[in-house]
Amino acid sequence: MAVKAVEIRNLSFSYPDGTKALEEISLDVSEGESLGIIGPNGAGKSTLLLQLNGILRSNSGSIKIFDFEVKEENLALIRKEVGLVFQDPDNQLFMPTVFDDVGFGPVNMGLPKNKVEEAVHQALEEVDMLELLQKNANHLSFGEKKRISLATVLAMQPKILALDEPTSNLDPKHRRGLLDFLKKLKITKIIASHDLELVLEVSSRVILLDKNKIAAAGETLKILSNEFLLTTHNLEVPASLLK
Repeated sequence: MAVKAVEIRNLSFSYPDGTKALEEISLDVSEGESLGIIGPNGAGKSTLLLQLNGILRSNSGSIKIFDFEVKEENLALIRKEVGLVFQDPDNQLFMPTVFDDVGFGPVNMGLPKNKVEEAVHQALEEVDMLELLQKNANHLSFGEKKRISLATVLAMQPKILALDEPTSNLDPKHRRGLLDFLKKLKITKIIASHDLELVLEVSSRVILLDKNKIAAAGETLKILSNEFLLTTHNLEVPASLLK
């Protein structure tokens, strides 16, 4: 039987102003699975990702990460397991240099200096950013920041990688490099994206969120080739499936 990396039951969440963001979400993600989360703007995709390591906390329902419930006493452990890459990299980069940003997690995990350096170099090589090791992230392009923010998470070697709009503002070369990298990466991946070609290539299964609920779920090709379903939820069939 497959190990459950994520187990969500009857999860509901509203923001302090009363705006409903998630309503009665139940979902399992198996270890090693690649799950795509799609849906129109405001559907709740980013909010769902932020629940996975307790940045946002549900009003009702529960989330378990490898059998550990997302609650205060488990957050340190869960945040080692779930690496979250924000849609806006400026929310993730705050140190004087790229090295310091990528090394922040390993340092706080208590790794010795040589292991921190090894983790930083390996993560930056994976995102093709090693030459920017001593740069200040504030001086980089948005696309470069996106790749550095991914490296900050990879350096901690999480078991689950959660990505929010990972290809936004990437040029074609680095978008392709990211897709190829994600396809090779054997850990559990949960990817929220409007880039349905990315979802088609990388994800084995898809959930479609709309109006804060799961509107559809299933095998990626089946969902993304369903023109009626997608247009009903303000999405389009990926161009590669129309050829």
